[in-house]
Formats: sequence, C-alpha cells, structure tokens
Amino acid sequence: MIITSIETFPIREPRSARSYTILRVRTRDGITGYGEAARIDTARIQAAAQGQPATRYEVLRTQLAGVA
Repeated sequence: MIITSIETFPIREPRSARSYTILRVRTRDGITGYGEAARIDTARIQAAAQGQPATRYEVLRTQLAGVA
C-alpha cells in the first residue's frame, strides 16, 4: 500500500476559529483513507508521504513534527 496522492482540505470553524486539516490519502492499491491533522502545508506533507508505505504513519508523524 504505497501512498500515491494526498489531498488536503483546510477547515476553520466559524464559531471557535479552530483551524485544522482534513486529509484524503490514496494508495496504489486503490484504497482511500481520511484523517485529521493540525494545520499543515500541503506541499510539505506531499513531499514527506508520496511514495511511502501507508503503514509508516508514525514515522511520517515524527518527521513532520520535526522530531526525526
């Protein structure tokens, strides 16, 4: 299950002004998954995740957080 595309949908709640991002992740096997994340730059997450196994989410999370 290799990630082939990630689409981001920035969301801002009108009442609380809370901002976050909805992600749609698609794999080479035709599986589509959705997730929620803090505000994130689309280019940054695509560069980190494109071509990576979908099961490496913990590694990607730490890379994007600047831990790794």
